[in-house]
Amino acid sequence: MTITERIGEYVAHQDERAPIFADEIFAHVAAGIPGIRRDKFNTYLARYALKHPGFVRFQKGIYFKSVPTPFGYAGIKYDELIRRVYISDGKSVYGYETGPSLMNKLGLTTQLPAHTYIATEKVHFSVDGGRSLVLTRPVKAVCGDNFRYLQLLDILENRFNVRFDAVDVKNILRDFIKRHNLEFETLLYHARAYKSARVYERLAALAGEKYAAS
Repeated sequence: MTITERIGEYVAHQDERAPIFADEIFAHVAAGIPGIRRDKFNTYLARYALKHPGFVRFQKGIYFKSVPTPFGYAGIKYDELIRRVYISDGKSVYGYETGPSLMNKLGLTTQLPAHTYIATEKVHFSVDGGRSLVLTRPVKAVCGDNFRYLQLLDILENRFNVRFDAVDVKNILRDFIKRHNLEFETLLYHARAYKSARVYERLAALAGEKYAAS
């Protein structure tokens, strides 16, 4: 199978408008054609894009399969792009939503944030587009086992000083703990990374005593 055929094979199996990463295409091509140089692959990928108008370059290293609509060609699925780049590739988790946008989604505040806040280890990666993102570095390495714990502890730390105006903040947070099967012992373990008395005090209050919201 040729380089072009390997590229086409990979692209054919991707969903329409989903982000397609050049690194992943290259891995697929290299698996079938050992020893292929990256510069040579890049040349073939650029040629493939020129010959296939529906295969669109979104930005360097990122493509997608567009589809025609009555109003022109549809763009990339931006929410999925953000998830893939900053949160999870479907195999590993390396980020999570946090801050005011998460608090609003949970119903802790009625304030509508102007940005989506993401804690991620990929803070130096830049994605084009209209979404206003605030990227922050998590207090520790993120994985599938701990990101829900870090989400809750971020809320307790409340580094953005969001005003909680929900009727019962404590029950909202306890529901989050129950829904995601979080354990208080593990919350205490991860809380050490915050080096914050506020986090410990609010965690203790959430565990049994009166919860002091922002």
